[in-house]
Amino acid sequence: MKFLGKYELGARIASGGMADIHHAALCGADGFRRDVCIKLIQDQFSRDPEFAGMFANEARIAAGIHHRNVVQVIDFDREGEIYFIVMEYIFGRDLRTVIDKASSLGVFLPAVFSARVCMEAGRGLGAAHKFRAADGSLMPVFHRDVSPHNILLSFSGDVKIADFGIARLRAASSVTRSGMLKGKAGYMSPEQAKGEKLDPASDVFSLGVVLWEMLARGRLFSGGSDLEILAKVSRAEIPDISSVADGVPVELAEIVDRALAFRQQDRYQDGEEFSIALQNFLHSWNHKVEDESVQVLMTHLFPESERAPSGEKTDVIRSETATVINKDDGSSAKPSKSNRLMKILFLALAVIFGSASIALIYFHEPGFGTFDAGHPSQQQQVYTAPPKENQQDSDVINKGEVVQEDVERKPAVISKKAARTGKLSINANPWAHVFFNNRELGTTPLRMIELPVGNQKLILKNPETGAEREITVRIKAAEESKVTVDLRKVK
Repeated sequence: MKFLGKYELGARIASGGMADIHHAALCGADGFRRDVCIKLIQDQFSRDPEFAGMFANEARIAAGIHHRNVVQVIDFDREGEIYFIVMEYIFGRDLRTVIDKASSLGVFLPAVFSARVCMEAGRGLGAAHKFRAADGSLMPVFHRDVSPHNILLSFSGDVKIADFGIARLRAASSVTRSGMLKGKAGYMSPEQAKGEKLDPASDVFSLGVVLWEMLARGRLFSGGSDLEILAKVSRAEIPDISSVADGVPVELAEIVDRALAFRQQDRYQDGEEFSIALQNFLHSWNHKVEDESVQVLMTHLFPESERAPSGEKTDVIRSETATVINKDDGSSAKPSKSNRLMKILFLALAVIFGSASIALIYFHEPGFGTFDAGHPSQQQQVYTAPPKENQQDSDVINKGEVVQEDVERKPAVISKKAARTGKLSINANPWAHVFFNNRELGTTPLRMIELPVGNQKLILKNPETGAEREITVRIKAAEESKVTVDLRKVK
């Protein structure tokens, strides 16, 4: 076995651009081991001070974003001339693989599942968009490469954004030589495709494309070349999701439309705002909780027999990532023979490096062709979560009325005007997961979540301390209630 300091290096699981991804183990005293991923700068770049500096900057940026929906950077070090980043281990699959697997099995992904995944991903982006420097000043980090390949779903139900690799701090000038930007052509925003100035709303557009495609079960921007795709992206001529996909709730369609607005100022302004909109939709839409569960869906798609132990797959994963440069702010596309023409039309396009963006230990190759536009097969099945064996075994025990999960739900939109609702903003010390009617609302702090009017029971849990508390909050129509819960006194 090869060691990098205290890390035992395992099989290479991804390769592309300037770095390779390896499965590894953190080794400690008395046989202690922890699975991790290690990103190694490739030999041809390791001796280049400029590339080494960019690699170090990648680690500094990513390590500063602390959020449950962002792949965490654990360490940055060097062994001789070899620089490497240590990332947390995510046992699961990327969203691209999940979509393709569902398509191959003829499984229909519920609209609420798509909303749930993008809501969680939006929270991770929101943490980056509100990144603050050590002095407290706001220094937003843009991802610039949001796509299904960079959204990871774990078998335990987590959703995480991966690879803030060469994202650029708005207030920093040393991140790249010329304002480098990367992104897969079909997931770029119009301003990104044209090499214009970016802001957090650009990442919102990219995540909006992901949501549109999950609902439509087809590509939004496609073409015979990256040049053709970029031309479509720059015009942002987007079909209404309701016209290409059946059964999309009106409220969700409105959220998609706003996320994909042509002008940046007309979109949700950052990942958090987009996430809150999706969160409110999930709270107002009458559906089975299991339909939005990432863990249940992953278990359904990937049985134990397909969850290979880490390190067993050693095939190199094909990188879909490409980069494009512009002196002010860039845009990107996959390298092709049409790069010269792309330089003329989109300012300056040149491939510098790609980056393997997956922090997964094992997953199948993308199988990109299985996600084609068009109507779903008549043999396509609707995913139905298995019933709970014992209501008392639920993560949350509803101490009030029993929620009948097996009652047939009518797929009808609940009008916000007809339903009397109010807003709740809740925080906790320390942090906590918040549950309402056996449904997790999210992790504190939560802002402006929509709940029915009246006295509502919530459960707060902190798995780290074991603290759990049930509270009753009075929700008033068209008003915001604010609550702070102290969990330190709870035994």
